[in-house]
Amino acid sequence: MNWTKPKSNYDYTVNDDGSVHIVDLLGGMSVTNDAEAVLMEIHHHIDLTGRDVTYRDTEGQVDRLLHEKGVFKGFAPGPDNE
Repeated sequence: MNWTKPKSNYDYTVNDDGSVHIVDLLGGMSVTNDAEAVLMEIHHHIDLTGRDVTYRDTEGQVDRLLHEKGVFKGFAPGPDNE
């Protein structure tokens, strides 16, 4: 699978339920604007198939990153914003 290295500075954790939470760190492009590359890089390390992915931006807003097998498909409200 080919992927482009993200321009974002981020960290992620895998939760006990298998979901993935990304934290957008300061510096570089935002995860919001680099979502495709961020998801592909994480998918390169762990299989994202069937996993719920959320991210927290630099302002503390949590949203979902929709994907199919690590391929970015769009955004959705996070669990606290539904």
